[in-house]
Formats: sequence, C-alpha cells, structure tokens
Amino acid sequence: MSSFGMYRFPFSFITIHHLKSVMFSTDNSRRQQLSAVIRRLVHLYINGARIDVTIRLTRLFSAAAIAFVALLLGFGIITFLSLALASFLEEYIPAWSTQLILAAIYLLVIVLLFILRKPLVLDPIARFLSRLILDNPHDNEK
Repeated sequence: MSSFGMYRFPFSFITIHHLKSVMFSTDNSRRQQLSAVIRRLVHLYINGARIDVTIRLTRLFSAAAIAFVALLLGFGIITFLSLALASFLEEYIPAWSTQLILAAIYLLVIVLLFILRKPLVLDPIARFLSRLILDNPHDNEK
C-alpha cells in the first residue's frame, strides 16, 4: 500500500482515509465501527506501552545484575592479586612495608577514580540510561 498523501498509523488496518469516510458517514453502524476501531487502537497503544516498559526494565535489571556479578568477581580477583603481591613482596621487604605499599596502591586507585569519575563512571551510566529511556527498541525491526 502506498503511503503517499496519507499518514499511516502503526497499525496498518487504520488509515486517515478510512477514518474520514467513517466520520462523515450518516450511518450509525459506521460510527459504531469507528468507536470500536478507536477503542481497539487505544488498547493496542496501551499494550504497546506496557511491552515497551517491560523491555526497558528487563534491559535495566539485566545490566544491573551483570554489573553486580562483575563487581563481586572483580573484588575477588583484586583480593587474590593483593595477597599474591603481598606474599611476593614479603620475600624481599618486611611485611609491614608490603601492607603500606598495597594501601598506597589502593589509595592511588581511589584518587584516580575520584578524579576521573566523570569519564569513567558518570558518562557511561548516563549514556546507558539515555539510550535505554530515549531510544525506540522497535527501530531494530525495520
């Protein structure tokens, strides 16, 4: 069907031409058909919005779950690497100094994370949420 000269609703069974022919009709059954079609259209839009919200919440919660698991695994990896570095350094320097060196490394990481929080933390979160909220998930279907 050509869409030249008329706007097509997202649902292909309703066009502006169809609505005009029903609106200006004197037949009551045609007006009842129009009201039924409009009710159906509103119902479909509401269901579409529900599905869209469900898709967006699913993406948000799955990203949060993946981030949580990655953080837990990251903490475990950092712990084991710290223990390995401490045991390696204890062979060459006293234990108290290896603990101070590890504390200084952690402090340096915290300071760098604080200084670079916008490009490392805030921008990716804002980009993810804006893509999640503002982008249309149905654009991929076209």
